Parts: sequence; C-alpha cells; structure tokens
Amino acid sequence: MMKLGERLKELRDKQQWTQNFIADRLAVTKQAISSWERNIASPSIKQLLQLADLFHVSTDYLLGRIDIPLPVTTNGKEESTATLQTFYDLEHFLLTNDHVRLGNFRLSISEKLMTIDVLQRIFLEYNKSKEFDSAGSNIPT
Repeated sequence: MMKLGERLKELRDKQQWTQNFIADRLAVTKQAISSWERNIASPSIKQLLQLADLFHVSTDYLLGRIDIPLPVTTNGKEESTATLQTFYDLEHFLLTNDHVRLGNFRLSISEKLMTIDVLQRIFLEYNKSKEFDSAGSNIPT
C-alpha cells in the first residue's frame, strides 16, 4: 500500500509541478510539502482536502487506501460532474463536520473514514452499472 508522501510525489511529478507550486496553492512552505512527500510530517485534514481538490482525486486515493483515483472515467470520458461533486461534497462534509451523528452517537474520525469508504464503493458500483447499462448488456429482451 502506497503512503501519502509517495502518492503526493507521484501526482506532483505526473503534473510536472514543483513543490513551490503546490506550496503556493495551499499557502504552506516548500519545506512542508517536502516533509509530506518524505512521510516525515502529515498535512492537516483541511490541507488533505485541498490536495485532493488540487489533484482531482479522493482523499482515500491520496492516503493510499485505494488505488483507483477519482474522478473515475468510463470509456475515456469523465463521469458526471454532478455525481462526482456529490461524492466529494459528502466526503468533505464528513471530514470537516465535528457534529456528524448516527442516532445519539457522534462519529469518530475512523467511523467517518469507514463511511467514506462505503460511499466510495457505492459510487464505483453505480458507475460500473451505468457503464453496463450504456452497453445495453443488461436490458431484458
């Protein structure tokens, strides 16, 4: 499983961006980016969300929890922005809201991450079914 620093460096190299470029976008120092890439330090949740937005990937992908970057593409086309934005909105809400509850219980960060994982699986399955539908393979005859 890839660590955050390795994933961050891989994404930065792929975009041919410098550490200074990312540091400017996140209002941090180049040294902070370097420390994150070497897994010496970790970004805050806010910074993690900013990185995900900057690279157009999920936080789970950045953290190395999954190996499929979002946005998901189907047949070379980007998935519906509304659907993808809904997923990002839910992910952002869960990670930034301290008062998310299930019944009378406040969700811990690990429970929030598990919820995001479940939502991501649903999102991926939904997109797979859309691809299946568009091929006409599951239309009853």
